[in-house]
Formats: sequence, C-alpha cells, structure tokens
Amino acid sequence: MESEAVLKKSTKIIILTVVTTLIISACGVQQMPDSDEVNEDELYIDNPFRVHQNESGNDSYTEVVLIEVSKLFYLTKDEVLNTLGDHYKIVPAGAEHMYDGCYYEDYGITIVFDDLDERNAPYQIELIECDNTVEIKGTRIGMTFSEILTYLPDSKIHDLRPNFLEYYHPMFSLTCPFDNIYVWFGAVEAAEWVDTQQDLDMNTDKTIELQIRRNHMFTVQ
Repeated sequence: MESEAVLKKSTKIIILTVVTTLIISACGVQQMPDSDEVNEDELYIDNPFRVHQNESGNDSYTEVVLIEVSKLFYLTKDEVLNTLGDHYKIVPAGAEHMYDGCYYEDYGITIVFDDLDERNAPYQIELIECDNTVEIKGTRIGMTFSEILTYLPDSKIHDLRPNFLEYYHPMFSLTCPFDNIYVWFGAVEAAEWVDTQQDLDMNTDKTIELQIRRNHMFTVQ
C-alpha cells in the first residue's frame, strides 16, 4: 500500500511538471516576436507639430515639440514624409530659394532635405523653415532677441555682417542648441549691435526668420 501511494504521488509530480513545462513553453512562444516584425513602439514618433486655437478662437498656431522634432532629423526623407503625411506641396525654399521644400500649410512649416550626392546616403532633413504661426517654447517670429532670451536663456547671438551685405537679409542670428538640432532666429538688427536709434524705431531688431536646423557639430551661424 505504501509503495502504491508513493507511485501515485510520483505520478502526480511528473504530470504537474509536464503541464507546467507546457504552459511555460506556450507562454514563451506567444512572447517571441517574429524576426521580420518591426517593433512600432520603438520607432513611433509623436506628432511634433501640434495645432492649437488662439483664445479668440479665430486663428490657430503650431506648438513645436523639440524632443519629437529632433527624432525626425534621424529619419530618411521617405520616413519623414510617411510620418507627417502627404498633405504638403513643393515650394522654393532654403538659401536664395534654390531648393525644393515640402510645405505643410496646416503646420506653418517647410522642410528642406539635404543633398544626396554630398553624403552618398538617403536624404535627411537639413532644416525646417517656420512661419509666424509657429511657436517654439514661447518664442515666435517678430520677437526681439532680448525677448527670446527670456524663454531660451542658453541662446547665443551671432554677428553675420561679415558674410552678408544685402540689407533686410538677416544680419544677426540667435541660436539655441537642442540635442542634434538647434533653433535659429534671424534679424536685420540686434540691440546689442544697433548702429542708430532710427534702426530700432523701424523695428529692424525684430526677428524675421525662424528655422530648426541640423546640428553639424561645428560653430553655428
């Protein structure tokens, strides 16, 4: 009788072990991802350009989320356009409007991609031009450098006059680095270097350009 009881107990233990092993194996199979499957959570980018209504309710503005924008600069051109959608049109953009830009009217941005031949690699974002409906950490086109510095205190101001001679081309810039990108504002005059009070009275110290640029790891201007 004792040996029969021991045999039954052993049998139960074996059955329990086999069942447990099967359950663990089944769970393991369910958790194993397909080797050809892409983990979308790892590649997911939340929309960097968030449209809000002004308090009046009549106009809207675009809030730029820099942490999300910085991710776009790691993507290829096709990946960027797939992320943001195909609701854009091609417009002249970049320096002297020599490049084709992808203009997203609802976001107030134009994306300029770099030159494939220069890097022998897939196109990536070189810069994003922003209009006066775009807001970055409380800053917009039309603010002076002093006003911008209250929101972006780590910014630096650069004198571009040795490089440009045309008036009403930005003669000064303000840059603020963020990860692999930097925010760039351009103005005709800057209070720090203003030549005459008349220039300030003409509001030439107000910024006229706003861009988000790729950080190429050299001194930015």
